[in-house]
Amino acid sequence: MQEFSPAVTATGDLTFYWYELYANEPNGYVKVGIRYEGDDWAETTRTGVVVTDGVNPSTWFKYTATVDTTKAITGIRIGRISEGVGYIDDVSLPGEDEGAECLGTCYLYSGVCGEGDSIENVTCKECLVTGINGVVGESWENDPCPVSACGCTCDSMCWTECPECCDGIDNDGVDGTDWPADPKCACCIDQTETVDDGCSSPCVPELPTIALGAIGILGVALLARKRE
Repeated sequence: MQEFSPAVTATGDLTFYWYELYANEPNGYVKVGIRYEGDDWAETTRTGVVVTDGVNPSTWFKYTATVDTTKAITGIRIGRISEGVGYIDDVSLPGEDEGAECLGTCYLYSGVCGEGDSIENVTCKECLVTGINGVVGESWENDPCPVSACGCTCDSMCWTECPECCDGIDNDGVDGTDWPADPKCACCIDQTETVDDGCSSPCVPELPTIALGAIGILGVALLARKRE
């Protein structure tokens, strides 16, 4: 099951491609759930058409799922409800962004960004938490941050664990999930949803800053001891 947090008010229906093994026509195993702002998850109707038979018995289908264009969408789930092999690709939802997504490059088999197989334009959650087509990545490099409401920006950094403000979790249980929904997130790679430490540009994640500060203090202490 793949889960997305688009934070948009859609202007059209959701579309996606689905690869199914041992299937020659769209079936009821593929389900689409949508969560609108203020509502619980609910299944939506969807229709599918064969795109290509590929190499039998492998088949690609294109599905269209009905969306209520009068409500803001906070979550989408797409997956197979029973055992089997299926892959999702090219999820598209036309809409008016309520906040730009925090995207980056997922390195599937390397803990070092810039090395090995990679997939671009994915969220940290998709890369390091839920996985892409069944593969959880080893590292994720964020694109330069979209400018936040208070003018924060950030450069690209390499991550092996998602910062709280882009991990797909409402870590403090209030205000919303991730940047830009949670006002305590100064930018999309802010390290915590629980501390509102204001806004600066560029956005400096708290935990690396604290770690560097600690290293600096330790360095001063060691230097002082050495001089003694």
